Amino acid sequence: MKTDVQAIRRSALSLLECEIEPNPAFPFLCNHPFTNAPFATLDNELLDLTKPKEALHWRTAMRSVIQKKNTQGIFLLMNPPYRLFFLNLIRPFLEDADFGKLFRTFWPSVEQINGDKNLTRRSIIRLLQSVPKDCLMDEERFLAYQKLPQFFIVYRGVTPYNESRHRAISWTSDIDVAQWFATRYGEHGTIWRASVQKQWVLALLEGEEHEILIDIPKGMPVMNIDPCDPDWDIMRKE
Repeated sequence: MKTDVQAIRRSALSLLECEIEPNPAFPFLCNHPFTNAPFATLDNELLDLTKPKEALHWRTAMRSVIQKKNTQGIFLLMNPPYRLFFLNLIRPFLEDADFGKLFRTFWPSVEQINGDKNLTRRSIIRLLQSVPKDCLMDEERFLAYQKLPQFFIVYRGVTPYNESRHRAISWTSDIDVAQWFATRYGEHGTIWRASVQKQWVLALLEGEEHEILIDIPKGMPVMNIDPCDPDWDIMRKE
């Protein structure tokens, strides 16, 4: 199947028509697939997107821009929290190889993967499983995946904010990365340590976080490690 860019543009234009929702906690922010601010500059004019007439003016301009972009260009225009949702939306129009490139390029910009209200955990897993692993990962990561043992150790740093998400998708092979996530923002969180099976792996991702996406089975046991324990250096070597 060849990637259908026209269908992808039509999908993007449908999202452009979504309501611009003010963020109740932060008045200077808003929720929309193509903007995170209630204001926009167009032709040196500052538009208030909470006003229908000015929002229409912005949408008209954005419609013209989207119609000229390729798939990657549309993703660059998007508000990052909506990129994974959009990738799921346009999956039927994407060749496997093109899906893999988009996934690898834009996954790092997606925050709160397991808290996306537009996608369930299961729908994200189905999305990743719809692509052959040799397309989902680049050549180096795919070779690393092939060399994985049947059982290996992974880690996840959590804080009170996200510790309820026991079946989170994103893990790391580097305990120091997990420690950073458990203690960032000055919090005293927890590191989860788990033994997982190769067959659960969805993808290995390049980058400093040594991220591994895993379909964690229900009830999988984890060991809790205190990242601020005085014996931290000993536990790091275990």
